[in-house]
Amino acid sequence: MASKRQKASRTNYFKREQAGRIDGPGVFVTCVRGKERQSVSELYDVFESIAADLWPEGTAEVTLLDEAQEEEEGDVEGEIMRELQTLKRPRKEKRFSSVHTETACFLFISCRPPVLPVPLAHAYLSEVLSTGRARTRYVNRLLPAAGVCTANLPEVLALAKGVLRETFEDGSAYRYKIELSIINHSKLSKDVLIPPLAELVPKDRGHTVDLKHPEVVILVQVFKVWCGVSVVRDWQRFRRWNVMQLAEAAGPKPEGEEDGREKVLDALADAPEPNGEPQALEEGT
Repeated sequence: MASKRQKASRTNYFKREQAGRIDGPGVFVTCVRGKERQSVSELYDVFESIAADLWPEGTAEVTLLDEAQEEEEGDVEGEIMRELQTLKRPRKEKRFSSVHTETACFLFISCRPPVLPVPLAHAYLSEVLSTGRARTRYVNRLLPAAGVCTANLPEVLALAKGVLRETFEDGSAYRYKIELSIINHSKLSKDVLIPPLAELVPKDRGHTVDLKHPEVVILVQVFKVWCGVSVVRDWQRFRRWNVMQLAEAAGPKPEGEEDGREKVLDALADAPEPNGEPQALEEGT
């Protein structure tokens, strides 16, 4: 049961923050209830460190400034000019920004170019799998959105057509499934969305539906008036892209412990997610 302090912190979080517009690309995130602010802070640190490796920026500018400082070292006038140039330099845009969703346990972090949400989230999950340790304490699932649009059928299909083209027209044949989640939205249903989305997958390229062991997953997240679409790999290997479950499965086990936990996690990975409810809302689930 949450303490009075936890309840007050949760209430204050939702009172202080105002709902923002979800504008992709970005990553939808499910987290432990009452830990939304901490989850955002954790992911900022993780995403920044990964993005610095995958999409380094500013190296040339820093080198030029260092050379100029060496040449003008000891020159008072040059030092004043450098300070003025620093003040005039436009403020650098943040790579990531959190959009308040007004929904417990559910976050959205937008990504600025050149950051791509699918490789970003995949890199973090790969790290968790290889180390058996998560750098986040409260984050559950990462649901990247390569693009975001208004949640109406024509716009969703137009977005999905562009997102799917890169994977399903690369000359390979894939086993695939559509993973659709709908939260706080009532106009579009799975019955309305899934058939036309499936029609976007080329029929003459050898692609087949495989609900149990897909090679790629078409990830569709409908939330309020927005919809995010992406294509991801390693769906089962990364425990449905669930950070907590992956860390538990990949982490060290006590000597002699039976591997029944693996079977439970495999069953969880195959189980359908309840419609409209983020998975693993409570701490410790």
